[in-house]
Amino acid sequence: MRIGIIGAGALGLLFGGMLAKKNDVTLFESSIEAVDDINVNGIHVTNIDEEYDVDVNACMSGYGKGKFDLIFVSVKALYTENALRQNSNIIDSNTYIMTIQNGLGNKEKILEFVDENHLILGITRTNSIKESNTRVKRVNSGLTEIGYNEENKLFVEELKNNLVDCGFDTISTRFIEAEIWSKLFLNITTNPICAIYNCTLGACYLNPEYNQLSRSILKEALLVASKCGYTFDFVEVYTSNFNLCENAHDGRPSMWQDVYNKRKTEIDFLNGAIVKLAKRYGINVPVNEWITDKIHKIEEEF
Repeated sequence: MRIGIIGAGALGLLFGGMLAKKNDVTLFESSIEAVDDINVNGIHVTNIDEEYDVDVNACMSGYGKGKFDLIFVSVKALYTENALRQNSNIIDSNTYIMTIQNGLGNKEKILEFVDENHLILGITRTNSIKESNTRVKRVNSGLTEIGYNEENKLFVEELKNNLVDCGFDTISTRFIEAEIWSKLFLNITTNPICAIYNCTLGACYLNPEYNQLSRSILKEALLVASKCGYTFDFVEVYTSNFNLCENAHDGRPSMWQDVYNKRKTEIDFLNGAIVKLAKRYGINVPVNEWITDKIHKIEEEF
């Protein structure tokens, strides 16, 4: 399969390096230094139980040639539209675009470039750390889920098998929208807390103050989700999030890394998205509003 990966961050390098073992992969990046490094050195993948080097093509965004079977979007949600517009020359009516990005709103942006049958929504609970332009370390082997409908079911099944063959624990599902909400609940209750208080994932649930804040964020978000047609049980979601954070107790989520490196965050696609939907339905979500405003104030100091 010919696969283009837009964005050579931690997940872009991981998926690029692992998929390149069995596919023709090209990474698209806006950094000429990163492109040159990858073309010269390939990608060094430190997986759970192995390390290896793999040759991978890299290209400056906007300069790709030919059409691709699959475009994998791995930039931050706030850059989705610009990244796809810049690389629109490698997308045609037969191209599928896949996203496992965090938050809400990615679907609507990608549908500007492909129809719904060529959009593949997904989530992943595998995490990785970018150690350099060409080195990536996989932190866990969490599940990846990709959605399908009756029109794209065959391609998604092929893609699922491809991901499995390349080392990703992957399933396909017709209920990906609910899974996206489920992943959102984890992100909104951990990412901003770690970023604001400079703490680990484990502290979000073990520190009494942070735990109470996390619970309040979740309660508001569950109310908004129910207005959108998705009903979840608080105890089940809370317990699942607690277990995931306990297993990655010392982990630092992406928003913490963004703040540490003074980069713009995805807050508007996480807690900010909850605030936006709440206004549509006339719901008060003061904790999510406070969280969103606090992160914006931190960003203003960069």
